[in-house]
Amino acid sequence: MILLGLLAATLSIAWTFLICILSAIIMPFFPYSRAATRLLQIWCRGLLTLVGARLEVRGLERIGPGGHFLLISNHQSLFDIPALIAAYPGPFRMVAKKELFRIPIFGWCMTAARFIPIDRKNRHRAAESLRKAAERIRSGVSVLLFPEGTRSPDGSLLPYKRGPFALALESGVPILPVVVSGTIQILHRRSFLHFGFGKKVVVVFGAPIPVAGRTADDRGRLMGEVESSTHSLFEEVRAFSMLEESP
Repeated sequence: MILLGLLAATLSIAWTFLICILSAIIMPFFPYSRAATRLLQIWCRGLLTLVGARLEVRGLERIGPGGHFLLISNHQSLFDIPALIAAYPGPFRMVAKKELFRIPIFGWCMTAARFIPIDRKNRHRAAESLRKAAERIRSGVSVLLFPEGTRSPDGSLLPYKRGPFALALESGVPILPVVVSGTIQILHRRSFLHFGFGKKVVVVFGAPIPVAGRTADDRGRLMGEVESSTHSLFEEVRAFSMLEESP
């Protein structure tokens, strides 16, 4: 399995390198164009295909046509990012820890695509990143955040950090809760070459949660609403699984 994992990692790097070359041509001039979005989706679907992942997307009807959001997702694995980009119908950018931007090839793609680095160890720089994200959202581009701040070791939902909800209040756009399930079985946070092949990945979008008109005093209540919605989406995933397993 290690040899198979090494092959998957090598092919993923080669595939990402190819996409980086195309991104270097398109992204600097048309970062949010349909072509740029399509390129990112092709890249991510290719990464999922390399590990034989089967992507199932639910809840798109809740989003409605058009609009932009602050996407709030749980975080199980590095494969959450390809799954979300492949599943979401429009363009979005991600706030991600700055260490990811240092990864050769992968980090270059993130920079070219105008993802937003955040320094979690420096509160001032982290606040600057969130302000930049708020500007990005107000300009009409959806932004993704993982409010747990790190990947879950067992797939369960970790306590949320408060920063993303301050961003939501500052930007004034609706929050779109989303749950990703199954990616932890592809690549665990403590694994590198031990890939899980042929796994099913489910992405479920919840109903948008309005933010307009709320104040800073509402941040705790808003965080509770999103957590409640996320737990409900987890229950949906479990219900889907039970229905599929029943004879």
